[in-house]
Order: sequence, then C-alpha cells, then structure tokens
Amino acid sequence: MNQANPYAPPRSDVTPLTPPLPSGGMSSRVPRTGAWLSIALLIISAPYYLVYFLPGISPVAVVVTLHLIIQVLSLVSLCLFVRYIEFRHSISNLWPLFLLIAVVSVVLGIVGVPMLIDETSESPIYFWISVLGLPLFGIPYAVLGFRIKGIQGATSLTTTLGWLMLVSGILVASVVLALLAIPLSFAVGWITAVVLFAGAREIDAAQA
Repeated sequence: MNQANPYAPPRSDVTPLTPPLPSGGMSSRVPRTGAWLSIALLIISAPYYLVYFLPGISPVAVVVTLHLIIQVLSLVSLCLFVRYIEFRHSISNLWPLFLLIAVVSVVLGIVGVPMLIDETSESPIYFWISVLGLPLFGIPYAVLGFRIKGIQGATSLTTTLGWLMLVSGILVASVVLALLAIPLSFAVGWITAVVLFAGAREIDAAQA
C-alpha cells in the first residue's frame, strides 16, 4: 500500500518474469523453419506408425522411406528448437545434450533400417543395440527436458514442453514403457511448433 496515498493502486517492484529478447544474433527464419518442420514431422509420423504397427498394409520401401524422413526431420527440428531456446534465454548448456541425442538417434535409425526390411530377422546384434540405445537416447532427452522446464522466465508452454520431454525421456529410457512415449511425442511436436512460431513473431516484432 502507498503510505502517502492509501487509495492508490498497489505497486510492484518485481521485474518482469519474461526476460527481454536478446538483440541481434538470430533471424526469425530459424524458429519458423523449426516450427514448420515440427508440423511436417507430425503429419508424416501418423501414417508411419500406422504402417509400422500394421505390417503388410504398405510396401517395405514406403516404411523405410518414412522412417528415414522422420529421423531427419526430428533431428533438424530439435536442432533449431535448441538453437532458439539458447538464444531466447541466453543459455548455452543445451547443445551438448542435443549432440548426444543426435548421435544416438542416428545409430538407432541406421539399426532400424534392416529390422524394417526383414521383419522376421532375429539378429541379436540389432536387438541389443536397440535395447541399449533406448536408455542412451532417453536419459539425455529427459535431462534436456529437465533443463528446459527449469529455465527462469520461460513461458508456460515452454515449461510444459520441458515437462513432456522429461516424462517422454524417462519412458524411453525404461525400455519396457518406451511405446507410451509415442503419444507424448505428438504433444511435444505441436507445442514445439507453437513455441517456435511465437518466437518467430517475437523476433519479427523486435526487428520491425
């Protein structure tokens, strides 16, 4: 309460929760491209999981092609998202996690191709690489989500996205619950697109 004028509205000296946009250093094309790639990933993922869990309804070549496209889209969109988050919130501890996730994703993606081509293959090498690779992917992905949810001044959507990534990473790392991460991946994709589109608009407004 204002002691000089008790009828004056209350004032707050608390600084704004959302930090100002850093000046320069990023074009709005970066988050906007990441947003469109996230949407493309969502669109392609739906038919991919359909033909993956219902083998025989589509040629193997189509399944493998969708598999490879998803691998590329997921890595590029995540890369652009990490770049934007590091720029927007002036942090630099996310990139090593992305690199680890990218390496494991590439290995799992390559291993997945022969398994998709020959569904009857029972090669223990491919099986154990997949089993061991899931925790190696899920743990850094969960840590990435943990760090994103803990960013000071982040929007509620960004914090929610961090929580979803954290839970998704834990599910993947558990191996036995990895399939439960699939529906979460769709939520992560949509929220990622929304966050990146908002970031692109913010950058455009600041540069206008």
